[in-house]
Amino acid sequence: MSNSIIVVIATQFRENYGAHDWDGRGECPQHWKSKGGDTYFVNASAADIADSQWWVDVERCINHSSEYSAEYIIHQQVVDLIDFREQDFIDFYESAIFASVDFGQLYCEQKVLNFQNEVVGIRRWEQDSMGKDACSLTNLDDPVSEEWRVQKEMGMYGIDEQFDEIEAMMAGV
Repeated sequence: MSNSIIVVIATQFRENYGAHDWDGRGECPQHWKSKGGDTYFVNASAADIADSQWWVDVERCINHSSEYSAEYIIHQQVVDLIDFREQDFIDFYESAIFASVDFGQLYCEQKVLNFQNEVVGIRRWEQDSMGKDACSLTNLDDPVSEEWRVQKEMGMYGIDEQFDEIEAMMAGV
């Protein structure tokens, strides 16, 4: 069965600042601070969406909690692949995690962005309830500019109407 659905998952990451000075004895001091989160784009089929175990596996791979930090799902949305556009769910400076589920674990991939919001590499890893494993990084020979990121950033500065003129000027046309 083909994967024709993307499940968009937003997470919240929290860090316990009280644990930094904890010596491991007694109760851990509690001073939690929210630190952002990640956006996952998980490939799925209609059969996956209908399978409660698939949802359990995804949640188990993403959610974690310890005395030091926690990450948990705060939102999920099912999107038909034909309607999916990465830029509808993240901002130009963010890099979502693209994932697929197999044998109860996530196989993840994330673009690495430089300060010009160009893609300069790809991180890959496997993720299960115990955390990340088999991490790798592939550096690209040349940075790749994604047009939607450029347009969204220019729109933030109120110059989206001038995008074509500026793009032509930068290209030396």
